[in-house]
Amino acid sequence: MKRRLLSFAFSLFLCLGFFSVTAQADGTDHTDHTGWTELTAEILAASGDSYELTDGSYYLSGTWDEGYSQTRISGSTTLTVTGNVTLCLSTTTYWYEGTGPVIRVEKGADLTICTCSEDEYYSDCQIYGNSTLQGGHVIDNYGTLTITGGYFTIGSDESIAVYNAGTLNVTGGIISGGPSATIDWFGNTHKPGYGIYNEDGGEISLAGSPSIIGTSISTSETGSIPANAISTADPISP
Repeated sequence: MKRRLLSFAFSLFLCLGFFSVTAQADGTDHTDHTGWTELTAEILAASGDSYELTDGSYYLSGTWDEGYSQTRISGSTTLTVTGNVTLCLSTTTYWYEGTGPVIRVEKGADLTICTCSEDEYYSDCQIYGNSTLQGGHVIDNYGTLTITGGYFTIGSDESIAVYNAGTLNVTGGIISGGPSATIDWFGNTHKPGYGIYNEDGGEISLAGSPSIIGTSISTSETGSIPANAISTADPISP
C-alpha cells in the first residue's frame, strides 16, 4: 500500500511538472530576458526594410525619450515572423515610420506577443503603425498569432490594427484601429477603420479581457468589444 501511495505521489509530481513547463513554454511567463535575442533600433535598421524572426524568443530594447516620457524605438523595419516565435514588447514602444505592416506573420509561422508591463493601459509598451499611411496595418497575420498584452494602434483613415487571414487568439491587450473620431476638432471627416479585420477563412478566438476599439467609439472599457470594432466575413468564436 505504501509503495502504491509513493508511486501515485511521484506520478502526480511528474504531471504537475509537465503542466508547469507547458504553461511557460510560450515564454509569456518570464522574469527576465536571459537567453533571448535583443532587438534594438540599430539592429533593426541594419537589416533594412525587414528583420526576420526565426524560431526563438525576442524582446524589444529601446532608449529613453524624455519628450515622450517612454522607452522607444523609432524605425521603418517590419518584423517578419517565419518560425515559432515569442516576442516580448518588454516596456518599449515601437514607433513605426515605414510603409508596410509593423509585424507580419507568414503562413505556417506562430507568434506569441507578451509584455513585461504592469500598466493596465500598456502606455509603456505600444506598437504604433504609420499614422500618415492611409489604409495601413499594424499587424498582418497569415499564420497563428496570440496576443496576451500590449497596445496596438494606428490612427490613419481606413487603417486596421490587426489584419487576420490566419488564426488569431486574443487574451489581453488593447487593439485600436482608425482615427480616434470620424470628425476631428477641425471639422475634417475621416474614414473608419477597425481594431481587427478578419479575412475570409480567418479564425478568431477572444478570451480574457482584451479591449478592441473601432473608430466611432470614443471610449471603451477593458473587456468590451464594440460591434463596429471588428469587421468579419466569418463567424468568430467567443
